[in-house]
Amino acid sequence: MGTTDQLLREIVAEGFKETYFQDNGARAVGLSDVYLTNIDYLDVEY
Repeated sequence: MGTTDQLLREIVAEGFKETYFQDNGARAVGLSDVYLTNIDYLDVEY
């Protein structure tokens, strides 16, 4: 079984919040929510 598109969006948004916006705790400490909306395509390299 797979997962829902909504759950995948929430997982990716949480990752962006922690690593990009909050820089692993170095900034934007009070940021509570990040939402991904209207995404047609996302290309990510790790």
